[in-house]
Amino acid sequence: MKTLLGIGKGISARILATKLGLHYTSVSYRLTEPPVIRYGNSNGVFENDTEYNSPDSIRNCGNSAAFSKICADNKIRTPLYTLFDVNNNYTYPFLLRNAHHVAGKDIIIVESKEQLDTLITESAVDGRYHVPYIHTDLELGIHFINGKIIKIFKKIPGEKVLSERIRSSVMGWKYYLISDLEQFKVAQDLTLKTAELMGVKFGRADIGYNENDKKYYIFEINTAPGLNSKTAELYATVLREIIDV
Repeated sequence: MKTLLGIGKGISARILATKLGLHYTSVSYRLTEPPVIRYGNSNGVFENDTEYNSPDSIRNCGNSAAFSKICADNKIRTPLYTLFDVNNNYTYPFLLRNAHHVAGKDIIIVESKEQLDTLITESAVDGRYHVPYIHTDLELGIHFINGKIIKIFKKIPGEKVLSERIRSSVMGWKYYLISDLEQFKVAQDLTLKTAELMGVKFGRADIGYNENDKKYYIFEINTAPGLNSKTAELYATVLREIIDV
């Protein structure tokens, strides 16, 4: 049976697999042939592996240090991850992050030298990356498949926001659908350019806009994006046209 290879319980991946009539698994070693779709899971080595998405593209997007370096090397605006160095004289505020992370749970905003000294004493900086803090006045989640933008969401505050600067679901932010795909063309172009560079066929780009410098910044491409039922149905409709399922 044709398979979608996801991660763990993979609620969104399971929904998509069901809509496409694919078997869902998160265990690559059980497969005797390559999955039709990899949903954020790069495990397993197969001949003639899928392009949706390839293991290499998932690994590049899943490691923020690698992702940011590839972007920076190709003049795509993104906050660059560099391994934290206690001897560097950093500008405040900045972020301490892990290369691999989920929903911004790892973020530490460092506001001052006093705070940093405490973090160093507590060994909270070990193995972490310095990331420049970029103020955003707007953040978008842009879904794409095969070089086409299919849905745009804007992050808006929920009922209880825990942080104004970390706009993630765990901090109380939610997505609001932008029905007009003619909006945010610059952000759409940035999404597709980065996706092509990474070799990613589908996913969600997280992008921020800074009003002062009038520029967009791409923060990541999520190759296992959260999907509600309507977005999953849209994914399935587009994927059916380009993949033999």
